[in-house]
Amino acid sequence: MNQVEIAKELKVSQALISHILNNPKTTRIPESKKNEIFAFLKKSGYQHKRKKKTPLRRIAYITCLNIPELYTDLYRPYMLGVTEAAEAASFEIVIKNYNQDEASDIMEINDVTGYIVQSAFIDRKPFFKKENTVFVDNPFLGFDSVEPDNFRTIFLPMEYLVRQGHSKIAYWSMWNYGKRQNRSKHPEHLLNAFHFTLQEFGLKASEKYTYLPEAEKYNIQEIEENVIKFFRQWKTMKERPTAIITGDIYAIIMLKLAPECGISVPDDLSIIGSDNIASCEFSNPPLTSIEQNRQEMGRLSIELLNARLNRPAASPKRLICEPFLIERKSVTDIINREKTMKR
Repeated sequence: MNQVEIAKELKVSQALISHILNNPKTTRIPESKKNEIFAFLKKSGYQHKRKKKTPLRRIAYITCLNIPELYTDLYRPYMLGVTEAAEAASFEIVIKNYNQDEASDIMEINDVTGYIVQSAFIDRKPFFKKENTVFVDNPFLGFDSVEPDNFRTIFLPMEYLVRQGHSKIAYWSMWNYGKRQNRSKHPEHLLNAFHFTLQEFGLKASEKYTYLPEAEKYNIQEIEENVIKFFRQWKTMKERPTAIITGDIYAIIMLKLAPECGISVPDDLSIIGSDNIASCEFSNPPLTSIEQNRQEMGRLSIELLNARLNRPAASPKRLICEPFLIERKSVTDIINREKTMKR
C-alpha cells in the first residue's frame, strides 16, 4: 500500500500520514492517533524509505502565504510533496515565501535551474519561462501546471449531501472583489460548479443560499466577523439551508463559532469542507471534507518540471488531481433521522 491508499483506509489526510512518518515525535498529533497509524503501517507492511542523493540542480519553490497562520495546515502538504520528490530527482529546493504586499516585487532568484510557482498573487514574471517553470494551483496559459479538480471538489460533497437527504444546500466563500491581486480562478470555477451540480441533482438555485462576502484584509478576524454575520442571517431565514459547502478554513471557524451563536452542528446545520487539512480530524465535531491530494500535487509539479527541463520544447501539460471525500461527523443523515423519529 502507498500513502494515498493508507490515508483512504484510515480516513485521514495523506499529509497527516507523511507528517507522522517524518516527525514521529511530533506533539501536534495525539499519541492515540499516532499509535493507531503506526499499528496499521506495521500490520500492512509499509516501509518508509527516504532516498539520499547529492543535489545536482537548484529549484526555486515560490509561494505567497497571504495568511501565514495557514502554512502548517494548508501549504505544508504541497511543500512535503515538492521536497520529497525533489530529493528523489536530485534537486535542491530553495523555498521563498512572500506575503501579498510583496508579491508584485518578486525578483528573479539567482542560480536556479527552474521554478515551481504556487500563488494567485504572483504574476507571470519575465523570468518565468515555459522552458523551466511549473505552476501549481493557479495555471498560466502556455505553462505546465498541476491543478485540483474544481468540479469534483463541489460534485462530491453535493452528491454526498443529497444521499443524506439534504435539498437546501448553501455555498460560502470569501472573494477579493476589489483587489486585482487575487487572480485565482478557483472561486469562480467552484461557484460555477455549485450552480451546475444543483441542476444535475434537480435542486433549485437560490441567491439566498450563495454567500460570497467580500474580503478586504483576508485575515482570521475578518473571516470570523463574516461567519458571525452569516449565522445571524441564517437564524432569521424561514427556509434555512440544512447544509453548507465551504473551504476548510471557513468550516473550521464555523465549527468554532456555531455554539456561541446557538447553532448545533450537524443537527441544525451540516458543514462540509474542501481541503481536508489536518485540523479537520480534531475539530468538534470532526469535519467531513474533500481530500485534494495536495502532497501529490507537489510531487507531480516536480515530475513535470523534471520532464520540462529534459524536453523544453514539448507541448505544455495540465495535470488535474482527483479529489475524494473523507466522511467524519459534521453532516447529519436527514433520511435516517426522520426514520428514527417516526418509530
